[in-house]
Amino acid sequence: MIFGAVYLISFILSIILIIFLLKGSKADITKRLLAMSLLVSFWILMELLSFVAPVEWALVFQKLKYIGVALVPPVLLVTVLLFSKRYQRIRPSHKILIYIIPFLSLVSIVTGCIPYVFLTNPEIYFNNGVPVFTYTKDIGFLVNTFYSYTLILISCYLLLTRALESPRIYRKQSIFVFFGCLVSFIINVLFVTQQVFIPPIDTTPVLILITLSVFYWGIYQLPKAVIVPYARDMVIENIRDMLFVLDNDECIIDINPRGMEFLWKNADEKLKKQDHVSKLIGMSIYDVVKHIPGAEGLSLPLDTGEEGTIVLQEEGRSFYYNINEEEIYDADRCKIGKLYLLHDITEIKEQLNSLMKLNGELTVSDKIINEAIEGIIITDEDNKIIRVNESMVKMSGYTREELIGNNPRLFKSDYHDELFYRQMWEQIVTKGFWEGEIWDKRKTGEIYPKWMTITVIKHPEGGVINYIGISSDMTKMKKAEQDIHLLAYYDSLSGLPNRTLFYDRLNMALARMKRSGSNVAVFYMDIDRFKLINDSLGHDVGDMLLVEAAKRIQSAIRKEDMLSRMGGDEFALLMEDDNCLESASSVAENILEQMKKPFILKDKAVSVGISIGIAVSPYDDGTLEGVLRKADSAMYHSKELGGGQYVFSSEEIEKRNQEQLELLVRLKDALQNEEFELFLQPQMEFTENRYNIVGAEALIRWNKDGVIIPPSRFIPVSEENGLILPISNWIIKDIFRIDRLLKECGINIKLAINVSVKQFEGMELVRLLQQMISEHAGQDIRLIIEITESMFIDDLDRAIDYLREIKALGISIALDDFGTGYSSLSYLTKLPIDYLKIDQSFVSGLDDIQNKYLTYSIISMAKILNLKTLAEGVETRDQAKMLAEKDCDELQGYYFSKPVPVDEFIAFYHEWMQKDILILHK
Repeated sequence: MIFGAVYLISFILSIILIIFLLKGSKADITKRLLAMSLLVSFWILMELLSFVAPVEWALVFQKLKYIGVALVPPVLLVTVLLFSKRYQRIRPSHKILIYIIPFLSLVSIVTGCIPYVFLTNPEIYFNNGVPVFTYTKDIGFLVNTFYSYTLILISCYLLLTRALESPRIYRKQSIFVFFGCLVSFIINVLFVTQQVFIPPIDTTPVLILITLSVFYWGIYQLPKAVIVPYARDMVIENIRDMLFVLDNDECIIDINPRGMEFLWKNADEKLKKQDHVSKLIGMSIYDVVKHIPGAEGLSLPLDTGEEGTIVLQEEGRSFYYNINEEEIYDADRCKIGKLYLLHDITEIKEQLNSLMKLNGELTVSDKIINEAIEGIIITDEDNKIIRVNESMVKMSGYTREELIGNNPRLFKSDYHDELFYRQMWEQIVTKGFWEGEIWDKRKTGEIYPKWMTITVIKHPEGGVINYIGISSDMTKMKKAEQDIHLLAYYDSLSGLPNRTLFYDRLNMALARMKRSGSNVAVFYMDIDRFKLINDSLGHDVGDMLLVEAAKRIQSAIRKEDMLSRMGGDEFALLMEDDNCLESASSVAENILEQMKKPFILKDKAVSVGISIGIAVSPYDDGTLEGVLRKADSAMYHSKELGGGQYVFSSEEIEKRNQEQLELLVRLKDALQNEEFELFLQPQMEFTENRYNIVGAEALIRWNKDGVIIPPSRFIPVSEENGLILPISNWIIKDIFRIDRLLKECGINIKLAINVSVKQFEGMELVRLLQQMISEHAGQDIRLIIEITESMFIDDLDRAIDYLREIKALGISIALDDFGTGYSSLSYLTKLPIDYLKIDQSFVSGLDDIQNKYLTYSIISMAKILNLKTLAEGVETRDQAKMLAEKDCDELQGYYFSKPVPVDEFIAFYHEWMQKDILILHK
């Protein structure tokens, strides 16, 4: 009967466990533990009933217990998966697979043979009142047993992993659950394998009940004893406020780390010597307060639940702390001490002071608001207009009476979508501020741009008082930007797109070509005998010819083709077609036919022709530079053939490429044989009624056996073939040598060098500059790096970061050839540059009214952006005069000196500086 008692006690315990679980949380792991408990209690109940039932019924109960035998292991695994936080990672289909074998086992027990035999020859007999169940183990029993122990082993492994990976605070819990389950499993294995005393009953449900009890206690009871106290300690240790714990005698019991930081920061030197909490324990809080400058006047103790504030000074700034006092009671509601909690309210106090000051200033600034040139509108918290100034009335076109009490939604235009306004209000609500360009509508219906700033004014308690909107009408600015855009992207004479816009469209066409597989043809055209007509009949006639030629070419091309004036008498045409070769020939013949007709210019019949070079991409080249170069070369070949015809890029181009290849080989030898040298061209500043040499640009020359080869011959080749990097590195190293030589000769000026765009592809340029500056630390070189717009056109943000690293070395940045590339006002405000170099094409064209105004606009714009301007290519006295009168900071060109070797520059410098004062225009 003792074994029946074991089952009875186990059953009672299982019922108690079920009751506890039913009263517990509704979490998934609780539901699984409850399911296991029900299965185990059913299992034990079947064993218990077998003791008192007749043999035939005992046999039934022994079979029914296999419901628990089959289902407990998979439910255990799911429970462990939930405990170890892995259950959610398993796919739903895999979760179902866990129960496949148990399901098949149950079907096998019920049917006896489907899908396989579970056990045969089941018999039961009683041995000293204990029912003994015997049977023959078949395949189903073995499969289920193997599967069950496998699941239990996996569960033990997962529990072990959870124990090893758990944070320290949860490790005791995980280890307890793991060892509790492992010990039960090992004991059961020892019983089953007959390695220890074999009781005449099935101990498995009893041991599983023990495992469940371990799970329950480890998950629900152990945290209360171990984790919760530890967590409370962690809260006290990591709380951001300063916590002081006192006993009933107002003496310190404990201080959290933030409290100690507060004391070390604000206390006097005497108290700072108490550098550990243990040295402060037992000290009266009143004695501590005496050693905190600024807190001596604090009245302690506070009334329970009340708050106090102390103000401490540090480096001229006030810091505000809110003090809260709470009494501590034990379980019997006996007072055992106090808590003082200090909360830093400095930021809140400063914001409150700022808002109060702002409210006061709004009252005082009434006249300022009324007389401001910006439009000002003030609304209440419901966004109803309560005040507008005169500028806002004029800007909107509404009267003051029409605006007061209305919603600013009155100004809303259809220019922006709902997303724009939603994002604007999200920023106003979250940040209390919005600033940006917005297009509103006047009373007349006109939509106009304005720059608007919206600020939220709040109560000290945090509620909204007002919204203040300040607006500046941007109509004139936008018109100026549009004019500048037209000047920058369109030819002022012919109205055609200029070189910049053509390059942009060609880039886009080449990109489309790569995606779609179509062809792109580029025409490069030059009017024959134009210079003769321009020189003989005058520039005004030449301009008339250019305008009429543009119209005729435009009439000869297709609507979808793009014609551009590249400059002078050169035009370019962009065609996109699947059959460009045939289409290009047809269009070229139409152009030639139109250009053969005489031009009537000032009652004179003038006959000219046009030379056309055609390159087709991708056949001739797939890049913008390549296809333009080949079209240009084909055009020159057309002129060599007599003009008035079109020529496709051909073997002639290849021949020239071969020549360039030979030049490349010679270039490599030139670098090794040190055949390069830097020439200097002075840069002048007009001050005190004379031109003074303030700098020089270093320009590379190739001295080949005494013959000076200009960079235009070898730089393009070196850029295409990678030699530009070693050449550019040599320039950087040599400029330090030249600077030292000049200083030895008493010349201390800034020196400018050009760098290739390829040097900006990596960090080598910055590293080389750092190395050279380090090696010449005492030289104090005034170096300027000249860049072109192509360097940053692809990735502006990266270029800005790169240039900032260069400027951090004390090196200035100049933007070269401004106006000839992708000139944009937007990037000028972002780039960390110091100089704007006006391209010589603008300087040489100062006699043209539009060109002159554009040049002056660039100078004025640079002044606004706090940039210095340097005009290059100054060749005449008139050019120098006009630029100097318009406050162009520096000039450079053949009017002063051509680029010369260093020794000649030194002589030129001393001779120039010894001259008498050079009067402007002299």
